[in-house]
This record gives sequence, C-alpha cells and structure tokens, in this order.
Amino acid sequence: MFSAVLGLTSPAAYGRGLVHEDAPWYLPDLADSTLQLGFAATYVPAPRAAAVFQTALAPWRKGPVRLGATWSFVSVRGPTGEASGFGDPKFFARLRLAGSDWTVARLFIEGAARLPTASAKLYPYAFGGQELELWGVVGFGAPPLELLLGGGGSWTEPSTGLTPADVPHATRAWAQLARRTAHWGARVRCDFDRFDGGAYRTGICAGVTHFATDAIRATVAGGVEIGPRRDRAAESFVQLRFAVPLR
Repeated sequence: MFSAVLGLTSPAAYGRGLVHEDAPWYLPDLADSTLQLGFAATYVPAPRAAAVFQTALAPWRKGPVRLGATWSFVSVRGPTGEASGFGDPKFFARLRLAGSDWTVARLFIEGAARLPTASAKLYPYAFGGQELELWGVVGFGAPPLELLLGGGGSWTEPSTGLTPADVPHATRAWAQLARRTAHWGARVRCDFDRFDGGAYRTGICAGVTHFATDAIRATVAGGVEIGPRRDRAAESFVQLRFAVPLR
C-alpha cells in the first residue's frame, strides 16, 4: 500500500515515473475475503523527503471479480519548498480467469486507473494526470505460502507542469512471496520497471503483519530502490499500517 515535491521547472532531474501503488489484496492485512479498511503512514527520506498518509478499501468481491481503491494525503519537500494535498484516488480490479483461492495454480487479469484530481507538485506520488495499468498475474501455492508472478504495462499522460519524459509509459515485471500463519503474515516483493526512453529501476520491499485480534492488523514494512540514481522515485521508505475488518 506504499504506496515526494519539486519545482515545475525540472521534475525529470528527480526520478522517472510514479511511485508504485500495489493493489490492496497483495498486502497480507488486506488479502482476506472480508472487506477491510486500511490506514498507512509512509516516510520517504530521499530523493525528496515525503510523508504519505493513505487509506485503502478492499476487497469488494462478486464471484471471480475483486475491486479495491486507495486514496492518500501527501506532504513533500523539494528544492522550491514544501507542498501538500490530497493525491489522486486509484481504483483496482481483478478478474480470476482460472483456478480458485485454494488450487495449486491460478490465473488473473488485473487493471488499475487513476482519477486525475491532484496537483503535479505532488509528483511522483500523485500528479493530476492520466494513468492506466493492465497486468497478467499467475499464482502458485495456497495459504499459508503463495508465490505470485506478474507482468504488464502502465500508460500515462502528463498533467500541466510535467512532460512525457517525467511520466513515460512503462513495462513492469514483478514477483511476490507471501506467507501467513494464524497470528503472523509476511511478504517480500520485487518490481522491475523499464520506461520508454531506456530508463529503468528495481524496487524491493518487505513487511511483517501481526494479526493481534479479530479487530485490528498491524504491519511494519520498508523498501529500497536500486538502479541508476537519476531514475529512482523513492530510494527508501518505512511504513506503519493498520487494517480493520468492516464486515
């Protein structure tokens, strides 16, 4: 659920592309069939100091379809000072094409869309521009241990103040390993992005969730980005997250 401001004169000097926002069902605390509400606070020290406060709601389930949504409040500090505001709401959908939650293998198609309401000053967490994503995902294993592999693309159109070089189209491949027991959950994920124009970056994140009671789940997570420094959107981050079931 990770998912910071720069002057509008040269945003490309501070990274390439947007910070990832995983679909909520990839997080152990939001992966149940029960509808969950999550809250997260994330701190990013570089390349722009940023604090992101995010809410997530998932999953709405109807047969093989899952739906989810995220929304954030972002505060960032860049060369021209500080900026803050609400980010772009983002909506996620998953369609299961084969298998079930308990079969050895599963196949999904997933999509995401950003509602462009934010300011470009919140780039790369929000930017007030268009973004559409489409992925193919395969899953192996079943709880308590699951391996997920995905690949697809992201299509973006810049908002006023940004250029196509700041938010280029991208292809992405990723892998996630997650394990859950009665009281604990953990995941490790690696994403590789290659952008139009040749830029690329790799992100690695990990988190541990404690299912303390039936009413609350607490998660501590963190991650880093590797690759050319000029292309990194968030060189590292730490996150504290809570989730509660709604029904």
